[in-house]
Amino acid sequence: MNKTKNYPRVLTSIALIFCMLLGLVSVSNAAVYKSRFYPSNAEVYKFLVKPLGSNSRTTFKISPERYTFQIYISDGKSGSSLKKDTLPGWITVNSSNSDYYVATISANTGTSVRSGSIVFTKGSNKYEFYLTQDPFTVQTTTSEAGPNVSSLSFKVAGETKQLYSFPCSLSGNIPDWLTVTQSGNNTCFTLKAKPNINGSIRKCTLKFTMTLSSYEKVTRTVTITQSANSLTGVPSVLAFSKNAGYQSFTVTTGYGTVKATVKTGYNWLHVSQTGNKITVRCDKNITTSTRTGYVYVTIGNISKVIKVTQAKGDGVPGPTPVLPG
Repeated sequence: MNKTKNYPRVLTSIALIFCMLLGLVSVSNAAVYKSRFYPSNAEVYKFLVKPLGSNSRTTFKISPERYTFQIYISDGKSGSSLKKDTLPGWITVNSSNSDYYVATISANTGTSVRSGSIVFTKGSNKYEFYLTQDPFTVQTTTSEAGPNVSSLSFKVAGETKQLYSFPCSLSGNIPDWLTVTQSGNNTCFTLKAKPNINGSIRKCTLKFTMTLSSYEKVTRTVTITQSANSLTGVPSVLAFSKNAGYQSFTVTTGYGTVKATVKTGYNWLHVSQTGNKITVRCDKNITTSTRTGYVYVTIGNISKVIKVTQAKGDGVPGPTPVLPG
C-alpha cells in the first residue's frame, strides 16, 4: 500500500474540479480514480450508475474515513428501488431525494479491507455500485495487502526501519535511543534505533491515530523493542604457575568493544587488549604464598569478573614475559 503515492494533492484537486464540471463521476472515470487517489471525506461525491449487461458495474475505492455519496440512476431515479437484502451493514442508503440516492459509508474501524455492493433495480434493469474500503493499518510494507503490525523489533547493533499508514498523528513517549522521522504527509515513519550496549531489552510504545470523521478516531498501537546486548567467552577463573606468564582469550558481544581492567591493589596483575581479544599477564610470584587477583570485563552495564590465581613462589625474582607481537 504505497499510500505516499495515493494521496497527491494535485491529483485530488484535479479530480474535484473535473467532478464539479461534469456533475457526475462516470463508470470509466471512477475506475481511473480508483488507482490514483483516495477521495476527501469532506466532499460529497456524485456517481452515475448504468444498467448492467452492456455496462460494467461502477467501482470505487476509498480510505477508512466516513463518506457520503450521491448515486444517480442513468435513466432516472423514478421507478427504481434499492435491493436491501444485498446491502452491507456498514452502508446506509436514503432515498428521500427525488433525483438521487444518498449513500452513507461508515468509517472502517477494523483492520481488514471490506467490500460490498449497492444494488438498484428499475424494470428489468439492474444497477450496481461496488465499493471497497481500506482499513487504517500500520504496516512494514507499502503493499495494500500488508497486515497491521502491533510490534516491531530492532537488532542490538541498531538499525533503521519504516512504518507506513494513512495520514495520521503520532504520540507516545519516544526514548532517546529511538529517533522517529515523519514524512511530509504523515504516511511514512522512519524509525532509527541506536545501538544497545546494555544487557537489558529496551522497549517503548508508539500510538498512531487517524481521524475518521468529526466524531471518530481510531488508534493503532505498536510496541517497539530492541534486543539486549550480550557478553560471552569470559572465563571465570585463570590459573598461573609461580612464574611470570600470560593467557589470552577473545570475548563475543552483541555489539561494541569491551573494556578489561584490573581491580585496584593488584600491581602484579596486568591486562591489555586488542579489540575484544584480552591478554591477562602475571609477574613472577616472588612471595612464598599463593595470591589471588581480579580482572573485570565490562560493556555497558554488563560486567563479568575473572578470578586470577597464582601459585606460591620461591622468593627469587624472574623476568617479565614478552607478549606476542
